[in-house]
Amino acid sequence: ALAEAGCSPDQIIPLRRMPDQDFKYFRLVLMQETLYAKMLEGWEARWGAEMVRDSLSLLCTSRRGLTPEELMDMLQIESRGLMRPWMEFSQALRADLAVRSEGLIGFVYSAFRLAVERRYLRNDSDRRRAQLRIVEYFESKRDSNVKRAADELPFALESIGEWSRLRNCLSSSLDMLHQLYNDKNKADLLRFWRKGVQFGDASGYAEASRCYLSNLQQLEEEGMAPEMLWQSSLITARFLGDAGQFKDAERILSKAREMAKELGGGDRFLAEVSLRCAEVLNKWAATTNEYSMDMMISAASHAKEAADVYAYMPDADSNEDYAQALYWMGLNFATLVRLGGGGIWTASRSMQIAEQALSRCGAVRERNGGSTMKMAEVYFGQGVFAFCKAEAVHAGS
Repeated sequence: ALAEAGCSPDQIIPLRRMPDQDFKYFRLVLMQETLYAKMLEGWEARWGAEMVRDSLSLLCTSRRGLTPEELMDMLQIESRGLMRPWMEFSQALRADLAVRSEGLIGFVYSAFRLAVERRYLRNDSDRRRAQLRIVEYFESKRDSNVKRAADELPFALESIGEWSRLRNCLSSSLDMLHQLYNDKNKADLLRFWRKGVQFGDASGYAEASRCYLSNLQQLEEEGMAPEMLWQSSLITARFLGDAGQFKDAERILSKAREMAKELGGGDRFLAEVSLRCAEVLNKWAATTNEYSMDMMISAASHAKEAADVYAYMPDADSNEDYAQALYWMGLNFATLVRLGGGGIWTASRSMQIAEQALSRCGAVRERNGGSTMKMAEVYFGQGVFAFCKAEAVHAGS
């Protein structure tokens, strides 16, 4: 028929039969969705369409799920005199949805979520209405429960494109930075600060630097405990280093180093500052093809200092810090190999140090059951080391 309609062979797309396994799964999901739709009808008849719709819409648009208490507050159950039907309905929610860690209720079955989306979130305005309720609730809880606010608020603000409110959320306190700057959420935090720029909002990494430096200064003026101020300084410097704000990061780390000495010069304080200096200086030097010799000598020195201290800390909490110091030690000395050596280290000696550091890093992480990501970091470092050796050989170092 297509040929008779004048279609060329190139325009004819062959139709293929869906694999039996995929077809059976697709059919099963549709059947389950139909059953869930019937269940929702029954819930509405028993407890009211508004309560069922609003509760499930909020659960469906939340990032990690919500606790029954959070749902109660958002829906104003107590003030509206709905406690009796709510108690029955919340038991049904716990029975048919998953109760995850921290008491969060969320969807397990995709068919149930699909049924809810088709029934209550049929267009963008329905979804936006639910997301705005989440935003308004967690904005009111930002100071009292910053952990849950960090789980939900910035992601909801991003979804509805509220860039000014998102920037205000991120810069509201260093507590929010503490919650978001970790291996799991770090990429999200960096993306949040970039977002506004794409849409003409005055945001970006420079604004992040200004806000966080202002927060640090305020904490210092308010007389925050030195150890807490030191911790806040470290995490701020690490974030700014990842955001490419290297001068500000280095300035904060220099101040943190002085604070560590004021705190009594404890080895752990000085080692962590040295580790963060090694990391930031490496990233800063990598912004140009010509790696600054002075910067790399300083980065290598800081990494070695941190590793030497952590090596004599037997507690389990220091093991990953030791491995991380060895990782940056390997990368920084590998770069010195590429540069032909520097400071007190010849190219040959730098090569020995880099190779030993990366090998030791891998051994420590393997012994501690390091994650796939952490082991991949070691392999990356060994690849960089191999490249630097090749560059040094090519240059005749």
